[in-house]
Amino acid sequence: MKFKEIKIGDTVFVTIRTTFGWNQGRDFTVPAKVERVTQTQFIIEGGRKFSKERGKEIGEHYMFATSVGEDQTNQMNAYVYKMQLSTKVSKMLRETNVHNSHTVEQLQELEAALLKFQAPTKI
Repeated sequence: MKFKEIKIGDTVFVTIRTTFGWNQGRDFTVPAKVERVTQTQFIIEGGRKFSKERGKEIGEHYMFATSVGEDQTNQMNAYVYKMQLSTKVSKMLRETNVHNSHTVEQLQELEAALLKFQAPTKI
């Protein structure tokens, strides 16, 4: 049994899947504290349950806990911030009434700023 000796307060590493929109997301490994232990399972903060035998998350197909791992909390937070900011900018562009409320010069300035971030076109 992989987690036979696990006890309350132990730290395990679990996968957190972040998703934004359709098929955009990444998995990150982060530490989590064990809050409860039963005969066959352990429960981490937030209520996720894992099998003591294999470390597999109950009800999930590919999520496992491990006793060692790389803490990717900082990378996850940076990714989430980037995706939230991207969503905010996209929403601002969709909701901006560029046709009537801006001068030609302002629109040219906005176009020039956006062109700096445009991916190169393939020939």
